[in-house]
Amino acid sequence: REKISARLGDVLAQLYLASATLKRFEADGRPPEDEAFMRWGAEDALMRMRDAFIGILDNFPNRGVAGALRLVCFPFGIPGRAPSDRLGQKIARALTEPGPARARLTANCHVPTDEREPIGALEQALAAAVACEPIDAKVRAFEKSGRLVDHPQNNVRDLAHAAFALGGIDEAEYAVLQR
Repeated sequence: REKISARLGDVLAQLYLASATLKRFEADGRPPEDEAFMRWGAEDALMRMRDAFIGILDNFPNRGVAGALRLVCFPFGIPGRAPSDRLGQKIARALTEPGPARARLTANCHVPTDEREPIGALEQALAAAVACEPIDAKVRAFEKSGRLVDHPQNNVRDLAHAAFALGGIDEAEYAVLQR
């Protein structure tokens, strides 16, 4: 009975989380860049709610009542699925790239700027990775040009150094990649 009661509590908690997700999205004015976050939050809450309901029905002491409840709760079968991987990738991209969605989500969070702090180091690494993207594309284009064929440093670890040595990138770009 305690497990059934706990699962009912899980259903209630997921209902609260889904409604809070929708409320926040609505209160923020439905920003298009936040739609993926709202969708993922709602889909995840619905999936967890479904799983809790299934746990209740599978473990209900009276099997006849459980069957009747299953028909009442899920007249068209058990619905739902987990949020898609594509949606998860969209969210991961929004969280790992500077932008309005990320700024809004971290607005009330303390983010240290000191690299000796773990979160500060991660923030600096994110900024460095974003700064390196166009330079990395330049290095890859230089590699594809064929000027690094048979070069001893034409490997993943030393590619930037080889491109710098042969003039594919300048000193400032190389310094950014080194950082």
